[in-house]
Amino acid sequence: MKYKIAIIDDCLCDILKLKQLLQQYNELNGMTFYITTFNNNEYEQLISTEYDLYFLDIDMPNKGGFEIARTIEKINSSCKIVFCSFKDDLVFQSLSNNIFFFIRKSYFIEDFNNFIIKLTDSLEFENFYVCGDRKIYFKNILYVESCKHYVLIHLKNYETIKERINIKHIINQFEDNYFVNVDNGVLVNLSFIKRINYVNNKIVLINDNEVDISLRKVKEVKTKYHKFLAGC
Repeated sequence: MKYKIAIIDDCLCDILKLKQLLQQYNELNGMTFYITTFNNNEYEQLISTEYDLYFLDIDMPNKGGFEIARTIEKINSSCKIVFCSFKDDLVFQSLSNNIFFFIRKSYFIEDFNNFIIKLTDSLEFENFYVCGDRKIYFKNILYVESCKHYVLIHLKNYETIKERINIKHIINQFEDNYFVNVDNGVLVNLSFIKRINYVNNKIVLINDNEVDISLRKVKEVKTKYHKFLAGC
């Protein structure tokens, strides 16, 4: 898997440290990294090109990581975002964003290693589901739902594929590829969850569509989503 990576930070030492760590894993575990670095004054250059993976320092003089992430998500919703900060308490605030990982700079090496484990594991997510004579990559599926004797597969490009099959035949395959069962016959892609509203038990996807969570599934969904964010 080839990753175009962007690093933006106001601290040159942290940029170099992260770049060196990434280069140690370049060409390993099926991953190839192409790294571009930016300082905090090069925001316009950062967003002028789409990258697969962004490392964003949260606390910067001009624009902070949260603000930059919101802009990136509008133009590149399928990317992975990793926040980096010395402020460990911001990990909780970051959960409201479409975050792939959070690296605490005070635990840089430990958290980076855990990030690599999660990124390596995510390569399995390049698998696909065969529907007729068509391959549908799991990474392109927002969610699936049963509808009578059919299954509706909703893709991130707004296409919906209809297949005559019992949802039970695909649940295990989908749950093994970063999906969570949120209701009878409804599975949501964990990577495309924008946020979860536990007040009204709804999942908001990156395209702002909402999916209901049944009361009996709330605890399971919360546990799986937090484990997913933590790279477990």
